[in-house]
Amino acid sequence: MLAIAGTKNRITDNQEEVIRFQAIILDEPGLFPSLKKRDKFRTLQILHWCSEMMSRARRARIYAVARCNYELSKRQKSVDEANDAEMRDLCKWAGVGFSLGGDPRGFVVHVKLKGGAHNTMGGAEHGYGVPDPC
Repeated sequence: MLAIAGTKNRITDNQEEVIRFQAIILDEPGLFPSLKKRDKFRTLQILHWCSEMMSRARRARIYAVARCNYELSKRQKSVDEANDAEMRDLCKWAGVGFSLGGDPRGFVVHVKLKGGAHNTMGGAEHGYGVPDPC
């Protein structure tokens, strides 16, 4: 657990996972081929992508929990499919692959990084789990 310098506040495990995810994405070579290397807004655009992916991962987890508890309505299915399509488009823009897991107890969304970074027991072939901030 990280401590914020000069304060008594501590960063929660979930916040630490979010920071770690953002750092991995920022350091990963070869991502975001459409962004110029010297663009002064590059870091902000990448962090915005991370935020969008985490938001979509949270929505995917909510629907994964719902799928475990009951059958989704037509409206819920369409929203879930739209969320998956948005994640697919985001990952295509970033130049990474992604996969969805159906078990809401772990990471529901995984991005497949070219550098092989992973944070799950599945290893590099399973990918890096996208945290869903609470």
